[in-house]
Amino acid sequence: MRIKPYADSPVRGSLQVLADLAVVVWIIAWIVVGRLIHDVLEQTAKLGYGIRDGSSGIASGLRRAGDEAAGVPLVGDRLQSPFSRAGDAAGSLAETGQQFGDRLTWLALPLGVLIAVLPVLAVLAIWAPLRWRFARQAGATAELAVSPAGQSVLALRALATQPVHKLTSISADPVAAWRAGDAAVIDRLAGIEMRRRGVRRRRILARS
Repeated sequence: MRIKPYADSPVRGSLQVLADLAVVVWIIAWIVVGRLIHDVLEQTAKLGYGIRDGSSGIASGLRRAGDEAAGVPLVGDRLQSPFSRAGDAAGSLAETGQQFGDRLTWLALPLGVLIAVLPVLAVLAIWAPLRWRFARQAGATAELAVSPAGQSVLALRALATQPVHKLTSISADPVAAWRAGDAAVIDRLAGIEMRRRGVRRRRILARS
């Protein structure tokens, strides 16, 4: 089966090319956005790890200071208590920073992919079937136009799909004319179907 992705009409074909380019730009744009979200989350996760590293150092220093204060005679326990509490608070902050960094690191890839994929799939779900249907139908029409009795088949398609006023503008009784094998009527009916499918009539006739 022949595939014809673009219409022969310059205007229609150009619009199809522009639509395809717009889809490509859309896909690239959302890939860039997804990558940007991924990078931003990873950079933000580093802030959490920075808080972890800084707080861990402070916690260790406070606990050492508390241990040293504990050695002071008579008041060692009282001196140690504030350092211990402050060290525990710094340790809790370090743990929070660790969890924050881990969660953002875990989210960075799936969220970036999700943000990129969903808009792309939404457009492809509409664009791809429409483009494939056009390419398949246009290719089949082009093949019919140069095949034996193809003009008659295209004319029959026009009879089945075109509005009555358009058919009667060609012939008062287009069905009877088609049955009688009226070449002029069949040619005009086939031309309507070919234009509808994006196939230029003169180009196809030149190939036959």
